[in-house]
Amino acid sequence: MPSFISVIQALAGNTQMNYVNYESINDNQKEFIRPDLWDVEMTSKPAAVYYPGDPIFKARLTAFAPSISGTVSGISQVIRGYTIMQKTSKTTSGTISMTFVDREDQAITVFCDDWLQKISDRDKKYSFRKEDTICQLKHTIFNTSRIPIRTMEFYTCQPNSAELPEGGTSDVEVSATLSEIPLTLDFEHYTRTFNNLV
Repeated sequence: MPSFISVIQALAGNTQMNYVNYESINDNQKEFIRPDLWDVEMTSKPAAVYYPGDPIFKARLTAFAPSISGTVSGISQVIRGYTIMQKTSKTTSGTISMTFVDREDQAITVFCDDWLQKISDRDKKYSFRKEDTICQLKHTIFNTSRIPIRTMEFYTCQPNSAELPEGGTSDVEVSATLSEIPLTLDFEHYTRTFNNLV
């Protein structure tokens, strides 16, 4: 008579997927990194540009999204029909998309417009020096206990674009405002630090 083993016995003897159980997928009650626990600080301000101050800058910044390349570049050489690839470096420049909500004081609007004007004046086409129009940003990600777990520094940041809302409508809608201001910055280099690794 053939002997049959139970499903439990078969699974117990299988070492391929034994990590799939409640204890391992629950991962010792560790929390997920939340996208709402972050802070941005302008550690070096553009010297020639009006700056509304850290409290207004931080309170009205509603979104921060760096675009960083994870692609590694390299060289390749064909030798007798075989392609040999050697990885050499990766891009450390990129862009940052920021979104602000402004108020009637227009502090953020003036900040963005003045920054663009100092790079290239609308009427006179005059440009301030690069060292007077760049800034440095520090982006911090926190865990659920508000302890920093990751810090990123962005160097030589300059605006790429700032779309100021200046339209109008005949209908007064509660949801219609001229408050959201997107600001895109280019940066030349970044560093990343994992604060919670010992």
